[in-house]
Amino acid sequence: MMKKIIRPNKTMLWVITLFYLLVAACFTALIITDIITVSWIYGLLLAVILGIVSFIFLRFSISRLVSEENPFEFIFFSILRTGIYAVPFLISVYLSEAINIFGVLIGTLSVALFNQMLIK
Repeated sequence: MMKKIIRPNKTMLWVITLFYLLVAACFTALIITDIITVSWIYGLLLAVILGIVSFIFLRFSISRLVSEENPFEFIFFSILRTGIYAVPFLISVYLSEAINIFGVLIGTLSVALFNQMLIK
């Protein structure tokens, strides 16, 4: 399944990888200069990982909708994706010392934008 996602979008994946490397480099520089804490990177990583899981669920639900034409399953996966997007925010509220909400916001917004670019 991942080969079907990666193969047609190689250039877009390079752009996304470059973007995340630049964001990580900026965060690393800000951490070294003690402007922000490591919790920003933890929030970013948590949001990006769960965003990628949400993207995989999106691709899977689209393929299942095309093959089986069951709209209720698509609605189930849409609700599940909404829950996956909410998990990093809930974790950052309960573990505010370890995971910063602003890192989660940056990660979630960037993943949401890249999901729209990857779907054709």
